[in-house]
Amino acid sequence: MFKKLCFYILFFLLLIIFSISCEGPEGPEGPAGLAGTKGDKGDTGDKGNEGNANISKYTLRIKFPVDYQLNTDLNLYKYAYTISNLTAEDLVLVYESSDNSNWFALPYTDYYSPNCDTCCFEQYFHFLTTSGNLTLMYRECNGELYTGSSYDFYYNIFVIKGNSITSKLAKPLCLNSYEALNKVFNQQNKNDNLVKN
Repeated sequence: MFKKLCFYILFFLLLIIFSISCEGPEGPEGPAGLAGTKGDKGDTGDKGNEGNANISKYTLRIKFPVDYQLNTDLNLYKYAYTISNLTAEDLVLVYESSDNSNWFALPYTDYYSPNCDTCCFEQYFHFLTTSGNLTLMYRECNGELYTGSSYDFYYNIFVIKGNSITSKLAKPLCLNSYEALNKVFNQQNKNDNLVKN
């Protein structure tokens, strides 16, 4: 009888355990816990590529002749572009392309003969800078105005801040001035081989 009683008690306890362990409906979410302590500092990352804050690049695609202003007295097409931080001390390098792949440094003159033996054609590209502005210029050197359909000129413009080159000098230097550069860098004329009259 003792064995039977133990069996009933054990059966009753197992029934209670199983009924307590059954899952009921989910209760509401409790409040967020306290923030943990700050973790250890991570490893230093790889060094990035060298940059240069003193050089800016501008890329333009300009529709010719639509986007240009025409000076009819000189048959000169001009396009003004604002570079707000451009100063007289800055060095400006301009490259032009008619196909966005073959680049030519300005100023330059392009000369060719288009499909005829007696005619020739010249294109003249140039630029001027003033504080805050760059003016791109184009002229057909044969003196005629362009009458064909419009097409694109592509320009890559580099502005090298003058202070990056002249920071070791006592005063600012205008990099666009031959006389100023020659004086500072003390370069003598190397034209000893020129024929003298």
